[in-house]
Amino acid sequence: MSRRAIWIPTVLLVLVCALVAVTVPGPVRNTSRFGRVLLPEMIPTRDIVYSFVMNEDGLSGIELSTAAVSAAPAGRVRFRLYAHDNPVPLADGDVPTGQLVRDGRYVFRFTPIADSHGSRYLLNISSSPGSEARGVAFWGTRRRLQDTALIVGGRAQPATPVFRTIVDVDPAVGARPPIARWRLVLAVGALAASLATAGVLIRSLLGRV
Repeated sequence: MSRRAIWIPTVLLVLVCALVAVTVPGPVRNTSRFGRVLLPEMIPTRDIVYSFVMNEDGLSGIELSTAAVSAAPAGRVRFRLYAHDNPVPLADGDVPTGQLVRDGRYVFRFTPIADSHGSRYLLNISSSPGSEARGVAFWGTRRRLQDTALIVGGRAQPATPVFRTIVDVDPAVGARPPIARWRLVLAVGALAASLATAGVLIRSLLGRV
């Protein structure tokens, strides 16, 4: 078999594996550093509602980029996660504003949702009852993600929060979600094919010397 007959299929295999690995959906995210804007400051009468469609099973957290907009943030912020068709929250959390802005980011964690893939969720962020939040805001960008919507104080916003969804192992299942597992398999396959291609090409070049 000629060298060309060996390395051409190998190169094609690398390209296919890499393409599939990249196009398999990953966690929903908007981590762009370009065109960042501060969303309106949190106040008791101004809720933030972010709607998105999850594209992996095992949703277990949402990380948001935060900012202090006063010298002394006060009060507490409440996080609630809803399925779009259910008024009962799937997760509920309450955090002091000082903790929220300490590292410039905050992760709202909850029990992994095993079948989150393809479902629409609403993340509601509000001032905690009895402890009004002041001096804190969230970063966003003008980038709009598909199947998402942002409402601040009842008004739709032409922006997307700087955020990322988190997918963890569900202890009850004991394995990573299927999509994440397949992406790992494809990535390993692409790496193995790349190494094989490099070996074939090196041998081909040495054979011409």
